[in-house]
Parts: sequence; C-alpha cells; structure tokens
Amino acid sequence: MLNADLTRAARALLGWTQEELALKSNLGLSTIKDFEAERRSPAKNNLAAIQTALEIGGARFLVDPLSDGAYVGRAQGDIGAIVADLGWPAGARRV
Repeated sequence: MLNADLTRAARALLGWTQEELALKSNLGLSTIKDFEAERRSPAKNNLAAIQTALEIGGARFLVDPLSDGAYVGRAQGDIGAIVADLGWPAGARRV
C-alpha cells in the first residue's frame, strides 16, 4: 500500500525532512530519496520500516475500499485531519 506519494504526503503532514525519515526508519538517505523520486522500490522490510516510522510519528494510512484509494492523515485528536479509530472503516471520520 505504501507508495512514494503517500510517503511524501505523510512526511509533509508531520513536518519531517527526508533526512529525518531516514534516521527514524534506520535507513539510508539514498533509500528514501530514491523511493520518493520513484527511481527504485525498497525491499518489503524497508517499506515496513518507513511506514512504521511514519505511524509512530503520528501518520495514519487509510484505505478506501470503494475507490481503491489510499489516504494519509494524522492520529485521532489532531484537529482538521482525517482520523481513524480501531473500528475503521466504520469509525473513520473527518474532524
């Protein structure tokens, strides 16, 4: 599910640089840069590390089963963000 567009959006939402994401995901800066530029796709474990770092930072990745789209928002409680609770998709709402 994680792709370059969602990664860039999540970084922007959190106010992180590529350097910060590389540090927090314990990956090389070139891995982050190349992934976001769509020059290469990281190994599954590296994608998982990127997603985990972003989620720990407060990003939430949501899937819309009706449109096959994916979205990124902030953790519940952040005003103006798409949020989700453990009951998502039924509990997804916009605040």
